[in-house]
Amino acid sequence: MDALHANDIAALLDSAGVCIRSGHHCTQSLHRHYGLASPARASLGFTTTPEKLDRFAEALEGTIGFLREHS
Repeated sequence: MDALHANDIAALLDSAGVCIRSGHHCTQSLHRHYGLASPARASLGFTTTPEKLDRFAEALEGTIGFLREHS
């Protein structure tokens, strides 16, 4: 997803009811070292169900497809 910005991914997932984090996550120097703009991450916990993972995967696929088509 090199050409897609993490904030765009996060915003579209949020509109689909899926929350992730985007930004530097307090590691700006590491991102500069590796030449990364901004990552996006999903956090899993004890309450994460297989159904939630499926919903996330479907929303992420749709988001990536939409951004690639309209970018």
